[in-house]
Amino acid sequence: MSYETLRLAIRKKSQVSATYTGKTRRLCPHVLGTKEGVAHVLAYQVTYPKGWKCMVVSKLSNVSLCAGAWETGTHGGYQRDQKCVDYVEASV
Repeated sequence: MSYETLRLAIRKKSQVSATYTGKTRRLCPHVLGTKEGVAHVLAYQVTYPKGWKCMVVSKLSNVSLCAGAWETGTHGGYQRDQKCVDYVEASV
């Protein structure tokens, strides 16, 4: 299950590999929860283009933990007042 894998990745500060919008991505998830009742994850994408991504969890597939250093971008995209998730279940 994608949601459980993302929660585990947050707890372990582990990268995940996943498919989103037809593209394979490497992510470091930082915040997991819901926005208006829909599961979302705020993650730092470590593959090109690097940067903060707010993703709908149900649109992620092939989610698995993978090797790689934990990364986080500048906190301009990840702040306590982030807008990706309004009910936080897990965060770094």
